[in-house]
Amino acid sequence: MNMRFFSIYIFWFCLILGCSHGFAQNKPLAKESFKSKDTFQKTKKAIYEGDEWVELDQDYDKALKHYLIAYKYLPSNAELNFKIGNAYLNADLQDKTNAISYLEKAKKLDKGIDYKIDFLIGQAYHLSGNWNKAIEHFDKFLKHKNLSEEDKKATKKRLEECENGKAISKNPVRVFIDNLGKKINSPYPEFGMVIKEDGSKLYFTARKPKAVGNEIDQDSYYFEDIYEASTLNGDWSRVKNLGKPINTAGHEAVIGFSPEEDKLLIYRGSNNGDIYFSQRKGKSWQEPQKVSGAVNSKYRETSASLSPDGNTLYFTSNRPENNKGGLDIYVSKRNSRTGWTTPKNLGKTINSPYDEEAVFMHSDGKTLYFCSKGHNSIGGYDVFKSTLDDGKWSNPENLGIPINTPGDDLFMVVTADHQTGYYATFRKDGFGEKDLYKVSFLGPEKHTETDIAFFNFKEKTESLDLKSLIVNHLMEKGKSKLIPFEGLIVEGKDGNPVKAKLILTDLKKNEIVEEIYSNETNGGFSVTLTTGRNYGITVSAEGFLFHSENIFIPKKEEDKIHKKIVLSKLESGSKIVLNNVFFDSDKYDLKPTSEAELENIVKLLKENPELKVEISGHTDNVGNEDYNLKLSRKRAISVVKKLAEAGIEKNRLKPVGYGSKSPVASNETETGRQQNRRTEFKIL
Repeated sequence: MNMRFFSIYIFWFCLILGCSHGFAQNKPLAKESFKSKDTFQKTKKAIYEGDEWVELDQDYDKALKHYLIAYKYLPSNAELNFKIGNAYLNADLQDKTNAISYLEKAKKLDKGIDYKIDFLIGQAYHLSGNWNKAIEHFDKFLKHKNLSEEDKKATKKRLEECENGKAISKNPVRVFIDNLGKKINSPYPEFGMVIKEDGSKLYFTARKPKAVGNEIDQDSYYFEDIYEASTLNGDWSRVKNLGKPINTAGHEAVIGFSPEEDKLLIYRGSNNGDIYFSQRKGKSWQEPQKVSGAVNSKYRETSASLSPDGNTLYFTSNRPENNKGGLDIYVSKRNSRTGWTTPKNLGKTINSPYDEEAVFMHSDGKTLYFCSKGHNSIGGYDVFKSTLDDGKWSNPENLGIPINTPGDDLFMVVTADHQTGYYATFRKDGFGEKDLYKVSFLGPEKHTETDIAFFNFKEKTESLDLKSLIVNHLMEKGKSKLIPFEGLIVEGKDGNPVKAKLILTDLKKNEIVEEIYSNETNGGFSVTLTTGRNYGITVSAEGFLFHSENIFIPKKEEDKIHKKIVLSKLESGSKIVLNNVFFDSDKYDLKPTSEAELENIVKLLKENPELKVEISGHTDNVGNEDYNLKLSRKRAISVVKKLAEAGIEKNRLKPVGYGSKSPVASNETETGRQQNRRTEFKIL
């Protein structure tokens, strides 16, 4: 017999017998309590249908609709108030704080309504952010005799979260949090997104109608599919389902994006799903392939993120190896073109005794965003970040209120400049279940009269355009920001991709700020640089002559920087321009900012003791040619002298001055003349 039909049959059977199921602690429903037989039957039927949705489907949203119908006719029944409050707490599409009034009323009508009544009231106050009220009721619950260890543990965890909430709420972070709007969000769940570094394209997961399978899972939601949307003139385009072969009739969730933006990392499966990747060819995504090596297991692997160089994979799993509790974050290194090393647990600094989820490695290669129910969470999953410095992770930092709430806040991803984030959360201004939101980080508070006026004004405005103006204003005028620096590294002769090491040096400080590797499959690399700084970039690979770049990024730089770097084989005749060797105008004394480049040359020559090289100076055609020849030779000699002082034999170094005789660009423009003023390194 159909289960739902059977339940309805039982309902009518009980109604005929005057059954009072679910109201054991109150007087049975009596017809005399209602104005008419019709209202009595409506009430009885609504309660039973609500119970049915709870007992058979655990669907509290549908149950709540029926309980609220009964409440119209029976507002002072303790059991019904209890059912409504409990339904609000467990419903997916409701404001859970609505439970407070019903649970308080249930307790007032009957103090013995349920031994967990104070825990539930505390839970509702906790979700509302009323920390003191929540603590009061949790403390009352703990005074009950014969509580199970499970009840005690759950309550003490709640008390800890409330204390965290009290502390963190004293210093709210300065942010705008805006719903991405109805083009992206719907009454159904949207979550688990990834973005392009510049924020122009968004991939996310949703459980809504018109999915590829268009089927509903056991939890009454549609199976997960992956969608995409792009920005157009500052607004999001309408959402597009990625379709087959990415999406199937089962569950697919997007969990990561490669630095070169040509691979999607996908979670596929149900209870014990695995991590897959799909390669993009042209405009099409290919059939997802399971990540090879030891990353996937018979346990759950739920989220993943690649490092900027594509050679390190961070992911979450509940595998038992070195597990600190629940889902933990693990790391695996690429050890071949398709394989990955045995994963290592990131350790107790990152992983708590509770679940960690939704891992995201920022494009700076050192800032890890993740969600956790542990650490100093204020309830449910909170968003945290930790920074990798000299091989050690910093203590996770709670991103604070109002970003985090006492509910679940998940899947934070952050643009390259650290100024904008996107994540999934449930808020009162949402369209249904979890929605996607944009976070604009306003930075530390300032105290000028103009700033105070702007900040006071922002509290009163809901206009996104005005908010954008305020965000730009509150970011300190002329302040440095991060922009993407990306590109390809290829071999000079045939253009094949090269796996190379990139060292980025702050030339003013003579300090290495980043070391990354290009992707061995396609030669791609991606990192973020701070505007307003002068960088020396050195690229080296085994069997190749190193390559150097000098990049100064103006503070007003808006676009990402893209470079194609061509490496020359380490063979006779190969040469490079020493872009990070500097002299004052019309002088031959080396500037201190040349030190990093000279160290690279010394390293290369010591690693290859058979090499003999020519160091040559070049000028533009401005001025007297004899003078230019002498100046260019003196500059070459200055470089050779420094190399000899560092331990390189002089007989391996040949200084030559060419003056303006070997231009590489036209001398008719300042840009061309600048390119001609150079120092070169050539293998003899």
